Amino acid sequence: MKRFFLLVAVSCFPHVSHATENESISEDSLILGAGLGVASLPHYPGSDENDDYFLPVPYIDFRSDRLSVNDKGVHAELINTNIIQLDFDITGSFPVSSDDNTARNGMPDLGFFVEIGPEVSLRLIQKQNYYISLDIPVRASFELLGEDEAFDDKFVQDAGYLVEPRVHYEAKNGNLFYDFDIGIIWASEAYQSKFFSVNQEFVTTDRAFYKARSGLLGHRLSSTIKYETDKWLILSYVKYIDLSKGKNELSPLIKKDDYLLGGIGFVRKFKIW
Repeated sequence: MKRFFLLVAVSCFPHVSHATENESISEDSLILGAGLGVASLPHYPGSDENDDYFLPVPYIDFRSDRLSVNDKGVHAELINTNIIQLDFDITGSFPVSSDDNTARNGMPDLGFFVEIGPEVSLRLIQKQNYYISLDIPVRASFELLGEDEAFDDKFVQDAGYLVEPRVHYEAKNGNLFYDFDIGIIWASEAYQSKFFSVNQEFVTTDRAFYKARSGLLGHRLSSTIKYETDKWLILSYVKYIDLSKGKNELSPLIKKDDYLLGGIGFVRKFKIW
């Protein structure tokens, strides 16, 4: 799914945190910036059609003891020890017009998807310049401005929930930060129906009736490289998704059962306080 962090132009980049011991922020700080971002993202999971984005990047980095808003997204720290960390995160995806997608032509448009929920991180190995953790984000999903006929009168529609347990490796080398994730995506029936179900009224000769089920959505690999100084931020991201073992691999809307997405962004930063 196409990720965004509320900062529109860096929407393709996932969470990236510094690979250091737990840090205590003694005072609030605010950094603003601007730059450019480029990304190539599929229309939806399993789509064989992509959109390429070349966008201005508005940047904000606000940090306090428990709340941060930056390239990692909106991040609220609830529990933080040497072993376990509990955070609250927000992520989501861009809308898709079905008129622009061959497989979904004539079906309801996909709106903005916003995913909200906690993430538990269990530190397995901690060294000076790297760590390995087991991360388990659980997020409720909501669709904004979608076209589900059953919810035409609702600006926000319930889109189910998903769980993405993964092993996370993260390291630091001077101003360079990089990470690697491997894991699975499990999603509810309501979530997978948004992308994979075909109701009877949308059946065509090339698109059979299909009812999506809950279960494994797919496997994922992702990696991020981030170079940051006081004045500059360069961030690149690549993610591989494999849907071939997913519960709904036979959906007629899955035209490509494995795919890559990614992007890169450049930002000039200015410290406000």
